[in-house]
Amino acid sequence: MCPEKAINVERTCVFHTDIKAEAWLTALKKLISERTVSKELRIKSLTKKVNRVKYRIAEGRYQPES
Repeated sequence: MCPEKAINVERTCVFHTDIKAEAWLTALKKLISERTVSKELRIKSLTKKVNRVKYRIAEGRYQPES
């Protein structure tokens, strides 16, 4: 039997499919730290921004700033 607190596990990431429900964020907060949830949200936001720019470039509507 393992002594109490002999092993420390820290979750830094949870792999999941794209979910938009607020309930998922609440569940995620229970599984991992708020700091990691914040990181996950920043990554999701950045991914959306990159995809929008790629779409605009593909459509020929992107005008880079001078």
